[in-house]
Amino acid sequence: MRFKWFFVSSLTACLFVPVAPASSQVVPAARSGQMTFPFTVGAGPAGYEVDWSSGRMYGIGAWVDWRPSFQYINGLGLELEGRDIAWDQRVRQNFNQRTIVLGPSYAWYHFQRFHPYVKFLVGYGRTDFHLRSTFPYTHFDGLVRAPGGGLEFRLLNRLWLRADYEYQIWPVLISGTPDPQGFTVGASWSFAHIAHLH
Repeated sequence: MRFKWFFVSSLTACLFVPVAPASSQVVPAARSGQMTFPFTVGAGPAGYEVDWSSGRMYGIGAWVDWRPSFQYINGLGLELEGRDIAWDQRVRQNFNQRTIVLGPSYAWYHFQRFHPYVKFLVGYGRTDFHLRSTFPYTHFDGLVRAPGGGLEFRLLNRLWLRADYEYQIWPVLISGTPDPQGFTVGASWSFAHIAHLH
């Protein structure tokens, strides 16, 4: 429990710690009349420890990042993310976890080919499950908090590869608080002007 709150607090602090002014290459592009769209969309497979007794399950995740260019805090933005973990029913029969979360993110743009980032997302989560053969098929939903982070690596000018780790904190379910965690690896396409990616 202490580790969980330390982890969450550390990631939150990383998001809101003062950032030293950084030079932005977007301003010249904007002045020259080039339109920029600071959005990135992506998707990929996910593998999660669902924290339901034991066992790893798989699914798919998708995300949209909005990272406009601020003069002094380039890299700050918002992320909308959805994930569906439902594969490998041998581990958990009739079981799935679905989330849709939104929150702030921060990416370090100091490197041209890769960007480390952190995030703290909050939103809706739903778990469908079947406890025993005598129980009806049921579900549970509630508020989910999802701190995390990862690395984006530029493969081509606008095509990026992304490795993302997320630690989810769900509300109390039956006798405990589920804390699913896992990785999503996928590809992103940036609609931003190339100067915005540096």
